[in-house]
Amino acid sequence: MTTGPKWKKCIRVGLTLTVLVVGLIPSYELGQSVKAQRVLEEAAQFRAIAYTDPVKQAVEQKLAIGKEVFQATLIVLGVVWGFVIVKREERILQLEDWPEWVMFLFANAWFVASCYSYLQYLDVLAGFHGSAIRYLEPKDLTIPDYRNEKVETFLNFQQTFAGYGFLTSAIMLLSSYLLKEPKK
Repeated sequence: MTTGPKWKKCIRVGLTLTVLVVGLIPSYELGQSVKAQRVLEEAAQFRAIAYTDPVKQAVEQKLAIGKEVFQATLIVLGVVWGFVIVKREERILQLEDWPEWVMFLFANAWFVASCYSYLQYLDVLAGFHGSAIRYLEPKDLTIPDYRNEKVETFLNFQQTFAGYGFLTSAIMLLSSYLLKEPKK
């Protein structure tokens, strides 16, 4: 009577269900959140701030953070797909059972949601910069407050979904490598 493979299967199923439940919370929130176009329409109601050099640098820094998360997301997504695409006998991810498939699909979905959130964030900030162009005198330049919670939501979602994608990918790889029953 061997109990080894059963407990490994239970752990894999438990990890998969945890990934599903935990990930559905921000997915629901993203679905309920405002879209970039709506934020741009409401931007006239945001407090206007002077578009000075420190503000410009702060906006550039936020964009740089988002860009780094976006690049890391694309790299990890490429690595995960690389594990699937390599030769069949050399694959780390075989995608032979439902826990692997579920985690693989959710990791991909969260990476896509992270990229979508980043693009929405870029759209909002580009709209803010576009509104600043209408002034002719540099001293008159103002932009809507880029620190508004509706604007920050996109950057927060990007980071949250990237984190879920990274975590799900790590769990998926460890589960496939350490907890999967060996083929007979």
